[in-house]
Amino acid sequence: MTFPAPGITAEGTLAAPGPSVIVQPGDSWASVRSRLFPLDALQKANPHLDPEMLHPGEVVRAPYAPVSELERARAARDATERQLADMKARIAEFEKDRASFETRRRELSRAEAALPALRWVVIGLVLLAIVLLVLLAVFVRAVRDARQKAQETVSRTSALQSRYDELRTSLHELDVGLQRRVVSLLQLHGGRVVSNAEVEASITPMIERARELKKKHRSA
Repeated sequence: MTFPAPGITAEGTLAAPGPSVIVQPGDSWASVRSRLFPLDALQKANPHLDPEMLHPGEVVRAPYAPVSELERARAARDATERQLADMKARIAEFEKDRASFETRRRELSRAEAALPALRWVVIGLVLLAIVLLVLLAVFVRAVRDARQKAQETVSRTSALQSRYDELRTSLHELDVGLQRRVVSLLQLHGGRVVSNAEVEASITPMIERARELKKKHRSA
């Protein structure tokens, strides 16, 4: 398939480049169309049709026309615009990442600025924990000492109670023994007057027993 050279029509007139023509005096839509799609080009584009006569219902295809410079420029411009849009999207994404990075950098700067105060707070909390631990240890030791003293007091009270009960039992035994000796002495002598020597001899063992108990409990 051939076309006239760019700028020259089949009749020798000046034409625009590509599938377009420049309107000449006396041109109409039909003549312009005939120059855009010559008969031989139409017949070559439709070899299956009768070249002498067309029949109703047949489809006539337009001949292939090469892409003009304008269309190629438009395609290049569209590609450039797509690349530019893609680059703008990447720049916007980069700006978003940069803004996020700046936000993180400012947060990090604030955290670094607050780090000394945080360090002093941590030191204060550690010192407070140490003081509380010391107070707790002192309290635990005081409670343990108080418990030990209470146990010692209970043990001492129990020992004293035991000594008291033992002394009371011993005194009761002395009293009962003394009464028995007096009764025995009176029965032995009947109605006769008992001398001091006999009374002393009778109660001397009981007095010695009382002295032994006194010495025992005093030493204890």
